[in-house]
Amino acid sequence: MSISASECSSCGKVIIPQRSICPKCGISRGSMRAIELSEYGTLESYTVSQFPPSKFEAPITLGIVKLERNALVLALCNSRDIEDLEIGMEVRLSYDEKQRFVFQA
Repeated sequence: MSISASECSSCGKVIIPQRSICPKCGISRGSMRAIELSEYGTLESYTVSQFPPSKFEAPITLGIVKLERNALVLALCNSRDIEDLEIGMEVRLSYDEKQRFVFQA
């Protein structure tokens, strides 16, 4: 599996999901090119929400995963066992049944 992203030809920023306008420098019209990234990354931070948005069962764990080229993704943790999570650990991204990013150690 690979993760679809965009790279700005002007500033080099890599964005997930793909976009037509760079959120960093604002350049558009052909400056963003589609790229594919590995699904493996590093857990940069995480939090456990005891009061998540509606349609989620508490608690939920959300993490920031850094992929290659410094691309960041906000993802749900697909495990309720957070004792094994450590900042800096390698994780794998995938999609759940609703096409949301989820990560696992």
